[in-house]
Amino acid sequence: MKVKSILIIIVVLILIIGGIFMYRNKNSEGNALGENTVNNLEENENSGREIPRSTADRTVEKVSLTVDESTVSRTGVTIVIKDLNEAEYGWGEPYRLQVKQEEKWEDAAPLHDIAFTDIGYVLNEDKETKQVIDWKEDYGELQNGTYRIVKPLYDNGYLEVYSNEFVIK
Repeated sequence: MKVKSILIIIVVLILIIGGIFMYRNKNSEGNALGENTVNNLEENENSGREIPRSTADRTVEKVSLTVDESTVSRTGVTIVIKDLNEAEYGWGEPYRLQVKQEEKWEDAAPLHDIAFTDIGYVLNEDKETKQVIDWKEDYGELQNGTYRIVKPLYDNGYLEVYSNEFVIK
C-alpha cells in the first residue's frame, strides 16, 4: 500500500511540474526552452541598432568594394566594403584576385589552395568596414598589371562583388 501511495505522489508531482513548464513556455515570447531568440527582438541590446527582419530588399547594387589606392603594393591592399542595405550581408575574409589580360578579367593563379579564417567583419555606424589583404603567401608578389579583388557573397545563391581596378607598376 505504501509503494502505491508513493507512486501516485510521484506521478502527481511529475504532472504538476510538467504543467508548470508548459504554462511558462506557452506564455513566454521565447523558444521551446523559454529563451528569447534574436529573431524575436526588435533591437540589438548591445549596439542599439535595429535587427532587420527581412532580407527581401537586400541587393548587391547597394554594395561597394573599393581599393584604398594609398595601400596598393605588390603584396597586398586594403579594401573598404560599404553595404547600404538595411539587412547587411555577412562579410568574411575570402577573396579572389583577378588580373586583366587583353581587356578580359581572369582569375590570378594562386600558388596553392587557399584556406581562409572563418571570421566576420562588422560594419561600423557608416555601414562600412576595412579589410587588409596580404596575398604574398597565396599569390606571391604581383607583376606589373591591372588587378581587382573579388569578394564572394551568398544570398539565395552565389554572388560576387568586384572592387575598382588597381595598377601595379
